[in-house]
Order: sequence, then structure tokens, then C-alpha cells
Amino acid sequence: GRAYEVEITDGGKRKRIIILPEHLQRVGG
Repeated sequence: GRAYEVEITDGGKRKRIIILPEHLQRVGG
């Protein structure tokens, strides 16, 4: 599947997290 790369800022620090569609389905369902 396709992985989504999201960049977030935590306390002024940049963090890159990779989210898989499978994880989204788990949260949604």
C-alpha cells in the first residue's frame, strides 16, 4: 500500500512520521 509521510512539530522539534492506510482503517473502524 501507500504510506503517507507527515511532518509535525513537537515542542519546536520537527518529527516525521509515516502513516499506513491500514492504521487509518483500524482507527476508523
